[in-house]
Amino acid sequence: MPRTTAKLVTLLLTVFLLAACGDAAVREEVDRQEIEQVLRDYLPRLGKAYATRDPSLLEGIAVPKEMARIQLRTEELTANGRLYEPEFKQMTVEDVSVWNYSNAYVSTLEVWDVRSYTLGTHLLINESLDQRNRVKYQFKRKGEGWVILYRELDQTYDQ
Repeated sequence: MPRTTAKLVTLLLTVFLLAACGDAAVREEVDRQEIEQVLRDYLPRLGKAYATRDPSLLEGIAVPKEMARIQLRTEELTANGRLYEPEFKQMTVEDVSVWNYSNAYVSTLEVWDVRSYTLGTHLLINESLDQRNRVKYQFKRKGEGWVILYRELDQTYDQ
């Protein structure tokens, strides 16, 4: 192979690899933005789902299994005579890791005002304002978007 041809092949290969890396970086940023938007839609609804004891408010954003987990938790609170009213305030996405195009792990730092009341009389039992939570999520691509498979509270920092 003549030297000029080898240099040309090397140059073309380098350009191709750089273009591929650029496409991957663009795809990664698009995935991150899409996932952040899902979370911005999801978190206020999550607070309302707990406050109203209606996980169906999360349809289309969370899978049925995750909605069932929330239903179970609200039933446990009701059985204990409590109503949980978390109010979403803000979120920072700390990390997004996408693999095989259709799966993602996400970690966030979320700020909530969390209040617990007696069921029926609505007397305040507990209040934690500006509670910071580190939360882990698992996402799955569905069609052109993302849905939440699982949400797990990793750590809480009370102010």
